[in-house]
Amino acid sequence: IFSLALLLFIPFLLNGQKQGASIIGVVNSSNGPLIGATVEIFPQGKGGITDKKGAYDIESLVPGECVMKVSYIGHQSFLDTIVIIPGQNLIPDIYLREDILGLETAVVTASRSETAKDQLPVLVSNIDNRLFSATQAVSLAEGLSFAPGLRVENNCQNCGFTQLRMNGLEGPYTQILINSRPILSSLTGVYGLEMIPANMIDRVEVIRGGGSVMYGGNAIAGTVNIITKDPLFHSFEFGSNIALIDGNSPDFTMTANTALVSNDLKKGVTLYGFRRNRSEWDANNDEFSEMTRLRNSSAGLDAFLYTNELNKIRLNLLVMDEYRRGGNDFDLQPFQADIAEQVEHQVFSGNLSYEHVSRDEDNRTSVYFSWQHTDRQSYYGSGGRILNPGTNLTVQDFTALNAFGESDGLAIATGIQHAFSFFHNTLSLITGSEYTYNSVRDDMPGYTRKIDQTVTALGTYAQLEWSPNPHWKILSGARLDILRVKGLYTLELETLRDNQAFRIAVPRLSVIHHASDNTKIRFTYAQGYRAPQAFDEDLHIEIVGGAPLITKLSEGLVVERSHSYSLSVGHNLKIGATQGSVILEGFLTHLKNPFILSDQSQLPSGVALITRRNGDGARVAGINIEANLALSRSFVAQFGGTVQQASYLTNEVIWSSAVPSLHIDSVTSTRRLLRTPPLYGYFTSTWTPSKYWTFSMSGIYTGRMDVPHVINPETEYTIIKKSPDFMEMSLKISYSKPLY
Repeated sequence: IFSLALLLFIPFLLNGQKQGASIIGVVNSSNGPLIGATVEIFPQGKGGITDKKGAYDIESLVPGECVMKVSYIGHQSFLDTIVIIPGQNLIPDIYLREDILGLETAVVTASRSETAKDQLPVLVSNIDNRLFSATQAVSLAEGLSFAPGLRVENNCQNCGFTQLRMNGLEGPYTQILINSRPILSSLTGVYGLEMIPANMIDRVEVIRGGGSVMYGGNAIAGTVNIITKDPLFHSFEFGSNIALIDGNSPDFTMTANTALVSNDLKKGVTLYGFRRNRSEWDANNDEFSEMTRLRNSSAGLDAFLYTNELNKIRLNLLVMDEYRRGGNDFDLQPFQADIAEQVEHQVFSGNLSYEHVSRDEDNRTSVYFSWQHTDRQSYYGSGGRILNPGTNLTVQDFTALNAFGESDGLAIATGIQHAFSFFHNTLSLITGSEYTYNSVRDDMPGYTRKIDQTVTALGTYAQLEWSPNPHWKILSGARLDILRVKGLYTLELETLRDNQAFRIAVPRLSVIHHASDNTKIRFTYAQGYRAPQAFDEDLHIEIVGGAPLITKLSEGLVVERSHSYSLSVGHNLKIGATQGSVILEGFLTHLKNPFILSDQSQLPSGVALITRRNGDGARVAGINIEANLALSRSFVAQFGGTVQQASYLTNEVIWSSAVPSLHIDSVTSTRRLLRTPPLYGYFTSTWTPSKYWTFSMSGIYTGRMDVPHVINPETEYTIIKKSPDFMEMSLKISYSKPLY
């Protein structure tokens, strides 16, 4: 009887197993259905993406109680417990509030996979396209100052060389990435901040300090990751902007963006173009420019293809053509001007990547190949004049005529990465290897200067992320870089050969403690390094006292090492449509054998030579503060500031006299890191009183700082002066009404 009953009951058991369960529903926002919102069911590991009507349909679910999470870029996540019964379950419509301050924004910089930034052990700041718009930034350089600890400075009025300083350290201490790839070459890195147009940028993610081990040990001050725009839906946009610098020097830009996406959201492409035409600007009427003449044309695309639900291919391409010139006599050829720095770049870069995720989403693999080729024509000269037939040539004429140069650079980055997740994502391990190649060939025949340098690095890393309980998360990792620097540097009668290999390990550790749902405490420790190479950002040649300035390595130059620490406390506030956040971060960076530029001298040819040597040590310590407030979309205000102290451990000589007969001090030295203000910051505010009107105000403050000042062109005699503090202000009033 028992056996017979069991046989009769088995079909019912099998039928119950086959039934399963599914859920359907719609995700909306105040502007209508959300396309591409992510719906996840925990702990079953199931999920789906909303279609063009905002609808989702998730099948093969196990009946019972589970947690449902709905998230979408730029919106606050929805989290709720639901009970699934056999058959089809209709979930009430879900409405997501806009995340105006980006408190829950998904970021990729810490682990190369999308993770909510408020859950990461590493502190990440975002600069999004709304901020670029509010501050009227047309290029990357004009928007980077609007994050704590960041300051963009112009280092040369003749060529417009800009660099990003982070946490008190100059440009070479920061790793700049495009879509998580280190392809900004040595040549492009000099002027690249102004080359990249804002209309191609979706957001910029900033990690201060060492952070992740995935991006190389040279990210001492931090990492800046430029994320380009992904296609989300069909769109077309065209814009133009004209500005008058001081009321008379025009700056004209044109932008165009378009995106096409398939109905099934499995393939799409974004195309963008940028054109800029800026006239030179003379601030003090001395007939020499303080801001360069600039012509920039850029075009690119981002495309993706899902071959199926588990495999994705992505392609990024960017072409840039730029001309810039500073000095005087712009209507003449550069060799006829009193002083001229003229640079023309042709840049072609790209990234091809393949990503695979397992069906249970516990394993993710990515393979990528990135490249950037740069061709540069340059002129750095002075003392020119108009030469007529029969004019007797002087030494100075030959010097001016010989100041042309040409450069060629190639940067390649390729690698593979695999991520494992265990125990319901409480433990994950990321391993990978990356090979980078960076070659520079620079030739300036007139000064008998030739550079042929190749830097290669093979990096292998492992990063472990562990969540022992809901209140703690630990991110630990280590990276081993095998670095080789090979170069031939010829300067007049001097020839320097460089062939060095380094094997450098860098450990890093980050911890986050969720003191409450809205309060996070983070701690980070990281090591880093800079390898001795003769020319990286120094391929930019300044004109000092009428002579081109180039850099030479000192004998016995060794690797510069760093130890950095940071501790931050952040608190978020959400009351209905009101959002707020405050982050207080303390940081400390110790530099061992820091690179210092000193001992400036002049060669018989007129070339100014400066030596790169090791110092005894340096320390930068300070506090970053960031505060944000959003009263719905009607009023948004953001503020950030840095208080810091940057000093060498001992007095460092930056100039010494080699001419005893001069009646001047023979040595100029300092304890302070130059061009590093103890106080700087920013603010932005946007008020939208009605549907069509928007008022924006922003400002950047730079405090007083010690700066070098060359006061004798013949001896390059350099003193240190205190610059005044200054404030940059911007006001924007806009009226926007859809015509269709």
